[in-house]
Amino acid sequence: MKRLIDILSKKNNIALEQQELVDMLTRYTSPIETKEYLGDLLSKGELNLSGYEHQLGFYKFIIADIDGMYPRRLRLHFWRRGQIEKDIHDHIASFASMVLQGTLTSTKFSISDLGNEYYRQNFVAVGDSCEPSTESEQTIKLIPNSKSIIKAGEIYHLNFNELHCAEPLSICTISLILQDSPVDRNIQVYRASQSTNEVISSSRTLYFDEKRRVLEEIHFQLGEKNVDE
Repeated sequence: MKRLIDILSKKNNIALEQQELVDMLTRYTSPIETKEYLGDLLSKGELNLSGYEHQLGFYKFIIADIDGMYPRRLRLHFWRRGQIEKDIHDHIASFASMVLQGTLTSTKFSISDLGNEYYRQNFVAVGDSCEPSTESEQTIKLIPNSKSIIKAGEIYHLNFNELHCAEPLSICTISLILQDSPVDRNIQVYRASQSTNEVISSSRTLYFDEKRRVLEEIHFQLGEKNVDE
């Protein structure tokens, strides 16, 4: 992890192509390095990093913010099967993601009159979170056009304007996200019109004890054998 942060800091004033983001994750990180990095953080007891429960249901930790002409962010996500909202969405920035433990699915969607109907809502990036805008909800039809299964050790890339829905197949899944420079735009979130689940409007900051508990579980899981049951 430290190697990846160092190389990102050296390239903070350079525009990077999609393949370069993927190559960085491939060369400069691994489950073992991530486990060692978290172990060092936990041993110090301060846990000087931000942690959130994302509105889609996974836990998000900001490992590093790299300032510069091309600011980038390194995030760690922890997913539990059955606890993730299947909302379709785009992003504030393009990113590359490596699955460190478990398996994820990523389904891409496009607008089509042949698709199912979804409610669309705009979100505005506010600091580390996203807040719903005052713009009223609209309905739109979306259709899936591809589905990928990403296993431990594999990496996928997503452009900021691509619509997708991610879901863990494993009981626990851990992913490391290298987020490229953010784009000045709103985020679009689409929820199935028949859904009756209460919408969580924004992420929730974790208390210190929650943050430690989740990070300890991530640290433990990174030392376990990959299983999908």
